Amino acid sequence: MPGPKPKYQPEFETEEIAEARRAARQTTAPSSFVHRAKMVVILSEHPDISHERLAQAVGVHPRTVMKWRKRWSVEGFSLLDQPRSGRPPVFSP
Repeated sequence: MPGPKPKYQPEFETEEIAEARRAARQTTAPSSFVHRAKMVVILSEHPDISHERLAQAVGVHPRTVMKWRKRWSVEGFSLLDQPRSGRPPVFSP
């Protein structure tokens, strides 16, 4: 028996989906970047897919899927991480 429909349903424009398709094919990009791109591609084709099924298809934890679905719904499309707090790196010669 399938669970309820996911609360956050992000919608992507065609340019964003094209960018995600290009990013998903990259072999030298960080894996987290590629995972997010694959999530966008799958969500554009199957918007009602469950968190668990999407996580299994991409190879991430379901909480990661929930986090990015919410972020894309609330803040808009981006495959990049948000800046982290903390002291900037210091290089001393």
